[in-house]
Amino acid sequence: QHQHWFRADSLLVQNPQLTFTPAAQTAAKGSKSVADYLPRLDLAHFAVRNGYVRVAGIAQAPIIRNMAVSATHIHFNSAAAPDKQLVFFAKSWDVALGRCQTTVAAHALTLSILNLSTTAGTFYLRSVRIRPPAPGQGKPGGMRVDLTLPSLAVTGLNAALLQQYHHFQASSLVLNSPKLNFTPPMQPPPPVWKLLSTFLRRSDLAQLQVHHANVQVNRWRHSPDVHDLNVTGRAIRIDSLTALEPRRIAYALGWQAHSGYLSVPSIPMPKHCFSATWC
Repeated sequence: QHQHWFRADSLLVQNPQLTFTPAAQTAAKGSKSVADYLPRLDLAHFAVRNGYVRVAGIAQAPIIRNMAVSATHIHFNSAAAPDKQLVFFAKSWDVALGRCQTTVAAHALTLSILNLSTTAGTFYLRSVRIRPPAPGQGKPGGMRVDLTLPSLAVTGLNAALLQQYHHFQASSLVLNSPKLNFTPPMQPPPPVWKLLSTFLRRSDLAQLQVHHANVQVNRWRHSPDVHDLNVTGRAIRIDSLTALEPRRIAYALGWQAHSGYLSVPSIPMPKHCFSATWC
């Protein structure tokens, strides 16, 4: 009590139902943070079962259902330097979310399952759906994405590196059977490294695999329509320096791609398949 040090073997929260509205403005000068009230915390085990979270009052309006979270060896000490081996103050996190929904850039996003294990270094999404804005909504001339993605899997994820240094590092990223209808923006977007720099300082991915994708591009007269596209990229690195490396193509040291039929509207040509390798 007098030291404001919380220490326990375990904390279990069952069936929480939380709805909250974020503050409309930043905290006033002199306001206290959580560390002012609880400068030290040691908790061997923490778990949330069957949680529900809804955030109101913002455009994104996220909702999370069937949330299950567990963590081990949580340690926080506001007077000491953070332990670089921990992820959000814990030795390990396991997160499982049920159906989630939110809105991003006027696009409605839903997914049925999200799984994360910092110990195993795995991240998994199932039944991802992105729906574009309705006609007349969204930014005029902006990008529009219509995506159905049955599954996405990441292995070899270094969660501590990501959380502490904004450096994404993983062994593989696999996307299975995506169906993408894409309308690019009227104004050319910034390069990929610059788009990601808001969240990530650097990205390193040993292998990217895309299986059985269908991609349709709109807006241009000769926009392509590709079916059964399979792509593999290796040794992908994304940052401002890599963008200047002449040995890399689209940030990777090598690409392989092959597809089913490829068609281009307004061009009188038979539907073709293609296969290509860049090293």
